[in-house]
Amino acid sequence: MRYIEFLGERVSVLGYGCMRFPTVEVEGKVVIDEEKSIPLIDRAMEAGVNYYDTAYFYHNHLSEVFMGKALGRYPRDSYYLATKMPCSMIKSLDQAKEIFEEQFVKCGVEYFDFYLMHALDKESFDRNYSLGVYDYLVEQQKLGRIRHFGFSFHDTPTVLEYILDTAKFEFCQLQYNYLDYSVQRADLQWQIATSRGLKVIVMEPLRGGTLVNLPKEAREEMNSHTPSYTPAQWGMRYCMTTEGVLTVLSGMTTMEQLEDNIRTASNLSPLSTSDYDMLERVVERFTSVPLVPCTGCGYCMKKCVRGVYIPDIFRDYNEYVLGGDKESYLSKISALRQDLHYANRCVYCHSCEAICPQHIEISALLRRIQAGAYRLTEEDRYI
Repeated sequence: MRYIEFLGERVSVLGYGCMRFPTVEVEGKVVIDEEKSIPLIDRAMEAGVNYYDTAYFYHNHLSEVFMGKALGRYPRDSYYLATKMPCSMIKSLDQAKEIFEEQFVKCGVEYFDFYLMHALDKESFDRNYSLGVYDYLVEQQKLGRIRHFGFSFHDTPTVLEYILDTAKFEFCQLQYNYLDYSVQRADLQWQIATSRGLKVIVMEPLRGGTLVNLPKEAREEMNSHTPSYTPAQWGMRYCMTTEGVLTVLSGMTTMEQLEDNIRTASNLSPLSTSDYDMLERVVERFTSVPLVPCTGCGYCMKKCVRGVYIPDIFRDYNEYVLGGDKESYLSKISALRQDLHYANRCVYCHSCEAICPQHIEISALLRRIQAGAYRLTEEDRYI
């Protein structure tokens, strides 16, 4: 395992994103499948992974409890635990204080190694800053209850500069991968953060699995270049070898995914010029068709009053566009139309859009897909 030095810490370059554990339905509720998830944590710890990233919202508020249970079996100084203040829902300083104290109980710890203001955009930052949440968390760091203070970010490079001009942080968490490097200006966000001396924690290195399920032409491009690397290894390696990166988070659901990432983190070498050229050609395959920029995080589902399976609908559409199997796609659409959670349940209230980290105009795209737009237009790319 490769480690990165940071303010006296030694952080594994592979971090565990704790929002995609295997799940099981119990008494009508979807919960973390502990029988399958505990072995994942144990294998990660065995391999030297020491950074674990959870959050108040993850797994319907169950992730923090599970991580407290899973990591509580290990010495406290053998891992770094990160969690986050759910800034999108904070309406008062008292509410933030209550949630902060609740997180200690859930996780079963006396301090957080890394603590973040979650999913900041300009609106949520301004609101939490004016409420005094930022100052409160700074004070908690002085008291030793937070060891390192940062934020995760979902907005424009201009807003990132604004936040860093207004407040002081030690690190930031950005969506960064070889596709978003240019498509969503992750390159500029990375430059802004590192130029201010911040370390970058990478989220969505595989863009919610999009960079694993490549178009046929892109897979062939990779295989002809280096047959021994999987698409996931290319995506993780790209992020892990980027200067200024502290750790790369992966939401590993299966042991196979975990082992693949362990191999990558244990055998790192810088990318060559020909490697970067190959990845640019892969990006061209993606940008030649209008995909829905959904990472499958599921935040939108927290606001959907009708229970529409938004990430599933967008995933099926993207898989169709990348794979070209129209019959399979239409079969899925036909099955979903019999389900109470398909796109035709959408009442276009736009509540989901207020919390979408990718700022997708979800209602408009659902309407297009519901209308039978089996391939979105070039204009839809920007919805």
